[in-house]
Amino acid sequence: MLRTILSVLFLSILLSATLFAQEPEKRYSIEEVTVRTRRPMKEIGVQKTTIDTLALKDNIALSMADVLTFNSSIFVKSFGRATLSTV
Repeated sequence: MLRTILSVLFLSILLSATLFAQEPEKRYSIEEVTVRTRRPMKEIGVQKTTIDTLALKDNIALSMADVLTFNSSIFVKSFGRATLSTV
């Protein structure tokens, strides 16, 4: 019992010493920044991916779902070869 109390006391002293070892918080002031853009509202949040004709020619034997899967960030759920695929 005494050993447990001493262990807890030792750990609490050890952990409290690390609290005082922290550096004081430093704050820096920076100048104001203005951000301007001319992007249309309809394009905000839209990611465009263009697939060139070379990629289409290389994958001529594949389905459109396979072309989209390999050449874009689209996830296509495929239900087997030459069957239904959903985006």
